[in-house]
Amino acid sequence: MTTRRRFRLAPRRLAFLVGTLLVGAVLSPPRTAGGETLGHPGYLVLEGAADTTAGYRWHAGPGRRERTLVWPEGVLTVPDTVVCEPFGAEGLAFPVSPDLAGVGARGALAFRSGRYGIDDPLHLTDGKIAAYLTAGELEIRDERVRYIRPAASRSPDARAGFLLLAGMILLVVVSLRFARRRASGP
Repeated sequence: MTTRRRFRLAPRRLAFLVGTLLVGAVLSPPRTAGGETLGHPGYLVLEGAADTTAGYRWHAGPGRRERTLVWPEGVLTVPDTVVCEPFGAEGLAFPVSPDLAGVGARGALAFRSGRYGIDDPLHLTDGKIAAYLTAGELEIRDERVRYIRPAASRSPDARAGFLLLAGMILLVVVSLRFARRRASGP
């Protein structure tokens, strides 16, 4: 008897759901064609910017109440009140407004999902945050624009050299111990 009751209510629930979706579609604001605006809240992510050995350096200025992140392939200027968030292992995410726009030698940047190489200088700004990028890649996904430095300029992990050194020291210690045992043997 309960299964029969479920089937009687199912068409009503379905009609309510379809009606709600139609009303929501009619009342929702129109989208721009091609997805050329950045959603809110949006983020500009600099991959590797949290790693102090990767060439990223913070400086005061250039204006009053501003700070600048500088690296060989670009510059990011933000108000000193902006709080960046960690992104992944070594990235930093900066909140940007929906007014984020980009322009380069080839014209305006269309914010469509995908990965794009930066061959010509590109300027991104939302009025408060400004980035100038000369090389690397942009990965655009929904509300996130992620900058990735060129592979040739990314510095290797500094811990790798220490691990190699520790491994070699361990190998020498074990070899010396083995040699002493053989020399004092039977």
